[in-house]
Amino acid sequence: MIDVFKKHEKPYQRIVRRFAIDIWKNRATKETYHDFFMRAFSFRNRYERDLIQYYREKNIKIFPGTIRAKADQWYKDQQNLVETVQAITHIKKENIKAELFDEYVKTKSPKVQKLLNDLYLNKSEKEAGVSVLRVYSFSDNLLKKAEQLGSQSAYDLGSDINESVLSENYEAYDWNTQEDSRVRRTHRKLNKKTFLYSDPPTTIDKYGREHTGHTGTDWGCRCFATPPTGKPKLNYVVRE
Repeated sequence: MIDVFKKHEKPYQRIVRRFAIDIWKNRATKETYHDFFMRAFSFRNRYERDLIQYYREKNIKIFPGTIRAKADQWYKDQQNLVETVQAITHIKKENIKAELFDEYVKTKSPKVQKLLNDLYLNKSEKEAGVSVLRVYSFSDNLLKKAEQLGSQSAYDLGSDINESVLSENYEAYDWNTQEDSRVRRTHRKLNKKTFLYSDPPTTIDKYGREHTGHTGTDWGCRCFATPPTGKPKLNYVVRE
């Protein structure tokens, strides 16, 4: 299962990054949005096919209607991703403007003045010779966030389908992490353990924040379920 997740993470990162660049550079058109949703739709179909193949190889019974419903909902949810990219871009640009203005008031720097001109002047005025300096680049300000959004969205598609398929076939599941450096400590303690769908584990981090839920339900969680192999843990709690 982890191979399926890994296979699709990077391609959707690229799709979201490409869209975010156009939003950041104020060059998004109707075609930009159309292209993004066409790519998202194609990505959804490829992911769905790979998951179906995985379940068949593992002899896990699948219900095509369930998979299609989850895939359709994920596709609709990409509108939320589009709005998130737009909102983050606006906030970051407004923050940059405020910081640059404060700096210019203090220093009267010509370089800062040029940046302010670029942020506030219209297209024809920009073409007159105002340069865009590094402080306003996509790479510095939105690249990592766009890739994070793409990775999480790709994971959500696979996770939602996987949870539906397994919960229809089993009363319990094995918790699996992505087994990399990004896995939080509490989830490492859940790795390879078995839990009932009716009795999810609880994690408590070092700040005392508590979460009760299955794989993928905690914020940013990339863990996933596989068919159960052991005796379920009951009323299970782990602390960081």
